[in-house]
Amino acid sequence: MLFINGDDVLVDDGFSSVMDAIRLGVDRIICATTLVGNKENPDEVLVGRPWCLPFFNSIPHPSSFVRRELLSHRPFREDLRIASDYDFFLAAYLAQVSFRILPVVPALHQRGGASGDVQRSQAELESVRRERLGWRYPLINCAAALYRQCKRAIDRGAR
Repeated sequence: MLFINGDDVLVDDGFSSVMDAIRLGVDRIICATTLVGNKENPDEVLVGRPWCLPFFNSIPHPSSFVRRELLSHRPFREDLRIASDYDFFLAAYLAQVSFRILPVVPALHQRGGASGDVQRSQAELESVRRERLGWRYPLINCAAALYRQCKRAIDRGAR
């Protein structure tokens, strides 16, 4: 199963590779790469990083394929307008569901839509993290804040 929004587009380039991996039937979630912007000159490339899920939304859903039985067992939450995919992927990661990363591009994402509401998006992401991580939330939140500060300092130093 693949959840793709109205402003996202499937790209032929990597789709056949993803279909080959799906046919093997080994992994329950396959994450490929999503281009952001336009195909010829993307302004960002999103690569799935499941191990980063406790810290931030690191799975690009337009190029993430999920086995139907997994979604039947744990469907997307309808009370979340923006972060239902993050909730699903974080819960799967914490339950040690297998993720496979494929270095191919089957999807292109256009910026905007509901996720453009930054305040609501951040509020939903924090709510999901707090709920799913429980007692680990404050520790992970501190580590994420430290990471962001270090990244900003490095980015400033690189200019």
